[in-house]
Amino acid sequence: MFDWARGSVLKRMVQNKIPFAVYDTWLKGWARAWPLALLDISPGARFLDVGCGSRTYYLRHFADRKCDAHGMDAPYDPTKMKEGWGINQEIIEKNPDITFHLALAGEGKGPAEYFDLIKSISALEHIYDTTYVLDPKNPTPHVDALYDILRMLKPGGVLALTIDFFLNDLPHWRGWDYLADIQMLELNGIPLLSRKRLLRSRTYVYNHEDTLFMQPDGILSFAESYLRSTSIGMMFRKPGANEKVRFSPNPALQDVLFPLSETT
Repeated sequence: MFDWARGSVLKRMVQNKIPFAVYDTWLKGWARAWPLALLDISPGARFLDVGCGSRTYYLRHFADRKCDAHGMDAPYDPTKMKEGWGINQEIIEKNPDITFHLALAGEGKGPAEYFDLIKSISALEHIYDTTYVLDPKNPTPHVDALYDILRMLKPGGVLALTIDFFLNDLPHWRGWDYLADIQMLELNGIPLLSRKRLLRSRTYVYNHEDTLFMQPDGILSFAESYLRSTSIGMMFRKPGANEKVRFSPNPALQDVLFPLSETT
């Protein structure tokens, strides 16, 4: 399944009270709600939030619905991290029914073939929060993270990613593209969960009248530059059977999730 932050979809998710659906200038309300509008998740499903940070409301959503909820992120370091990033001890103590893994995807620390559903919401793009795309000492962190996530996913499990994508480039992002991720995973036997939507290039997304951009007020500012960015959504299924997570789009959203003009 492929999509990006579109106004028509977010509006309909808000109207139908999809959890977390709300408009905000960083589009987190679209990113967190989008998977919940498309998936039916049974109680007892094993769930992992990669890059969960210290804001646990997404994990609480699953834990309160009797899922086996896990979060993964680096230990919080106030000298290096923004507020809300990383996992701190207070969060662990306040949520005894949630399992926390103090690690990053790519380090091989989580359990193998354990999770029915793994989500990473606006996290993996931060692998590129560096000066250059390629670090000679660590040249493939993004690929390593994806393969580690797939290692933790059960056969039949679903991987849902949303990535904040800068359409007009940042110097250290050049050379990376979400379409390359899709091709890489599919060539390795991990197909998109659904092909009901056509894949679209950054040029198409950039020029589409329904696209929601982050910080739209930046267009009207007098700054020398602004970031033209949106949120890209992708879902994959690891081959195998899974009774806990099904692709089941909300019926009230069918026409905006899969408009005829976008599926042909």
